[in-house]
Amino acid sequence: MRALTLSSQFALSMLMIHIGFRLVNSERIILPLKGYWRIFLEDNKPYLESISSQLVYLAENEETRCPLHLPGDVRQPAEGPDESSLAYMLSVLDQASATLRQFGNDAILTLAINPTRYSDPVLESIQGWGFDSMVDLLTVSERLRVYSQLFREGGRGIQQFLKWARKPMRKNGEIALLKLIYSAKLISAIPGMIPGINENTPAVELRTEAKDAFVAKVEEAAQVLLTGGHNVPDEAIAWIGSLALPPATNAALVPDGPWITNNLGSVVLEIGNFFQCWLKPVESMVWALHKLTQPPEVQPDLEIESRPEGNILTGEPEGWEWEHGTDAFPGLNQNIQLGVSTASNISTVPMWEEPHDINVGLNQDLRPPVPTTSAIPISMEGAGGGGA
Repeated sequence: MRALTLSSQFALSMLMIHIGFRLVNSERIILPLKGYWRIFLEDNKPYLESISSQLVYLAENEETRCPLHLPGDVRQPAEGPDESSLAYMLSVLDQASATLRQFGNDAILTLAINPTRYSDPVLESIQGWGFDSMVDLLTVSERLRVYSQLFREGGRGIQQFLKWARKPMRKNGEIALLKLIYSAKLISAIPGMIPGINENTPAVELRTEAKDAFVAKVEEAAQVLLTGGHNVPDEAIAWIGSLALPPATNAALVPDGPWITNNLGSVVLEIGNFFQCWLKPVESMVWALHKLTQPPEVQPDLEIESRPEGNILTGEPEGWEWEHGTDAFPGLNQNIQLGVSTASNISTVPMWEEPHDINVGLNQDLRPPVPTTSAIPISMEGAGGGGA
């Protein structure tokens, strides 16, 4: 048997994102509300839809697809963790470690009573389990315990990420999600606040550090899941394979479960698959977050109808009545008291919210405002295919 050493640590690291800040004190970007906010939303709508669908997928993971059922998980059934849960699979590793440790302790006690009489029978029994010595048996027991602990730390990492993700999960729709990512606020920009615009202007304040923190949190989760889904399982499976334990030992250590065969390698493989179940949607979120475009450059002399080159759309999107008003809708411009910027939270301005939050407003497709009595409630498009 090979010498047994523990070479792996469960690495939890945060990848930092460096984004060039382009306006006003390197912390915020201020866009005129008219035209530019909608341009920004439309240019990023496909990526925001993707993020929304992955958030739905994460919620489904937690409910049924790959449940945690660790301590503190309110979804754990009263009868105990489900066989598909991380908690159950870790309990199998813990029990296997405890079984080997108990066998070793019993053997040590037997030898202490009469080493001359029992040394041969004890050694034969240890070899029957597939180990060359008592040291090897106890080392395997300890290493299984450590692997279980590493995976458990990964599970707690998922729990912490989900605790943070509750707020994005509740943000139903691309508009609300974009606001959250940038911690956007609706303000009244005074003259000179936006370069080239010398009059009071309804504007949107975007916080670039809020986006950085949002991206970093998702990337941190991706790193934890990558370690739990690939790095540690690959090492553990290679090590278990080197043990060459007999089928009877594996059968004694591994009960029935979601694995194909009752052996320790299959248990670890299934734990790796569990982490990959969570990794797929999180990786998709990382991809979409990196695809988000920068806010459009403010060009005061440019008519909105002639869009800056490089944007997806041409011409102002439909829904201009949202700002200017119609007979049935007073318009946002008429509901903002211009003057000193107060940076009030966007959520306090009803016209910014999705149709189900207001009586009349802008729908998800940026068509002209319609009464909510005839509007279709917003839904997350593409939610069924998340994580693929």
